[in-house]
Amino acid sequence: MRDSQIVVGVDIGSSKIATVIGQLGDESINILGVSEVLSRGIRKGQIVDIEEGVFDKE
Repeated sequence: MRDSQIVVGVDIGSSKIATVIGQLGDESINILGVSEVLSRGIRKGQIVDIEEGVFDKE
């Protein structure tokens, strides 16, 4: 097996932000984690309220 690589996918939409983290194998991808949160401050692909769009660190 070659050295594994970690890859990340991020989809920022008006209703949600989704992420996936995976590890590439020889002929497969091992999914390490996924996350989905409600999107705030984004409409039609543009940031409309930067304060609302900042992630909550708590």
